Amino acid sequence: MKNLFFAILISHSAMAQSWEAVGSGSLVELYTSEGCSSCPPADAWLSGLRNRPELWKDFVPVAFHVDYWDGLGWPDKFAVPAYTQRQRTYASLWKTSTIFTPAIIIQGENRGAVAQISRAKESLKATWDANVLVVTGTPSKGAVVNVAWLAMEVFTDVKRGENAGSKLRHDFIVLKHQVLGAHEESKKWPLTIPTKTPAPVKALVVWLEVNQRPVVAAGGYLKSAANSP
Repeated sequence: MKNLFFAILISHSAMAQSWEAVGSGSLVELYTSEGCSSCPPADAWLSGLRNRPELWKDFVPVAFHVDYWDGLGWPDKFAVPAYTQRQRTYASLWKTSTIFTPAIIIQGENRGAVAQISRAKESLKATWDANVLVVTGTPSKGAVVNVAWLAMEVFTDVKRGENAGSKLRHDFIVLKHQVLGAHEESKKWPLTIPTKTPAPVKALVVWLEVNQRPVVAAGGYLKSAANSP
């Protein structure tokens, strides 16, 4: 019984860790799939962002794995239908019906090869403590709060499909994306770290959207030893 008590206590402490992020980051979204032969170079480009000093403050990378390649030989375990729908929403905003991978979208705009990422014009501060998220800053009117839990440094040995025989590395993988609701200064949002994910949660990012386009983002690694990068 005593050992069970300590196990519960340790588990509760890990779940209730604190986190803080401040920045004027542009949201950098990569739409990718393990079943797409053109995606590994884009995945490598995104992974390279983890070594840049502007990470989290000037730009916030996220990788949305889509599911429309899953029926062609290799189902991507990180793919989520809602991420495909998010990409389709962008296509609708751009007045096109075409979606593809890899696709790099920065602040809601379609981008190809990216040499430089500009900072957002607004600022954001987010704190997460005792499973409560508070977002403050200078957001545009009508902003909506989004959060994503990320995995880092994940390797996959692909057995079938276009990338058969390849060992793929992924960073900034979106394990879970949540739209919390309309931004209210200092509102307390209940937020718990997801469990039973296909890879360990390593980072948390927060961004604000207006009319379905990101306006500012911030993020960072979780501080517990179990979730350090």
